[in-house]
Amino acid sequence: MTFSERLGQYLAEAKSVHTEASKAYLFLNFIKDVFSGIDAEYSYQFFPYLEQYLSHKKGTLGIKGRADALLGNLIIEFKDELTQRKLDAAKAELAKYFSIIWSNEKEKPRYILIAADGIKIHAYRPRFVQMKLLEIEEEVEITPERISLEPLDQIRLDKVDPDYAYIWLDRYLLYRQLMLPTTDNFLNTFGKETPVYQQAIGILKDKWSEVEDQPHVRVLYDE
Repeated sequence: MTFSERLGQYLAEAKSVHTEASKAYLFLNFIKDVFSGIDAEYSYQFFPYLEQYLSHKKGTLGIKGRADALLGNLIIEFKDELTQRKLDAAKAELAKYFSIIWSNEKEKPRYILIAADGIKIHAYRPRFVQMKLLEIEEEVEITPERISLEPLDQIRLDKVDPDYAYIWLDRYLLYRQLMLPTTDNFLNTFGKETPVYQQAIGILKDKWSEVEDQPHVRVLYDE
């Protein structure tokens, strides 16, 4: 079965179910069929301590990226339909899950957070929000209120060409194919509209916010 055929089958199935658990189950099977070797499971299987906080035990997936993955790991929160109200709820839940993972891992983990209904997929970069000047140097509690989700990318799988859908999914789920270093491939991977670029800019902004008020940095910046 080609990817286009498998995608069409998946979309038909995804549109026929109406619960978070069903949508997560179908998506999990779909990506395991398409991307062999992907390390994807229900999130509580990766993070047992997260189970008690999940809004739906089988409505949230985790994907473990390789050590050299450009975008890190993924947490995917499913809703039966991604209306604005339910998208906001998914983002709040993702911020909560990420703060719990961060608190348990003792250092900021590399994750992309995704809200989805099986058809529409929104990707976000989590960012720590400082509450006061130089707070980053203090011992602070990591809470959901301190996690901001910056939009990275989005897709609607039933409205794009199958080839584009494959590249988009591969970019987030695996990203381990060898590619020729052509201009087009470079721009599609690292250009201003790509998640890699947005992730890098976000990291630079975080680092700058930590030092921008230090006197020697301010002098250099002004010069």
